[in-house]
Amino acid sequence: MHTLPLDTYGRMDVAALETAINEYIASKHPIISIVSIFGTTEEGNVDPLTEMIELRDEKYRPMNVDFALHADCAWGGYFAALLWDNLDDPEGTPLPPLPLSDYVIEQFQNLKHTDTITVDPHKTG
Repeated sequence: MHTLPLDTYGRMDVAALETAINEYIASKHPIISIVSIFGTTEEGNVDPLTEMIELRDEKYRPMNVDFALHADCAWGGYFAALLWDNLDDPEGTPLPPLPLSDYVIEQFQNLKHTDTITVDPHKTG
């Protein structure tokens, strides 16, 4: 397991992630899975899932490097099931209306591009 630093918003530092991936590639160390946190219990922080998906799909897969992306949605995943009639609609609005940032809405809309998701309503719901 490899721990990464956080950015100033308490989210995974994507530049540090990319550096770590490159180091693992160079040392021929397998990368099994990368885990994004989708709503920390204490602060509700959401990792930059969209950027992680772009790294995997646009940079590393063409290099024949692949890994699973897991979204730990034990806290935030419950909301994904409640907030949208259709998460595929980029113009969709949260139902009921909530003061979510555009950033968080974008991360919700990209959950469909992960390989696995944990949802555990004991934290929220």
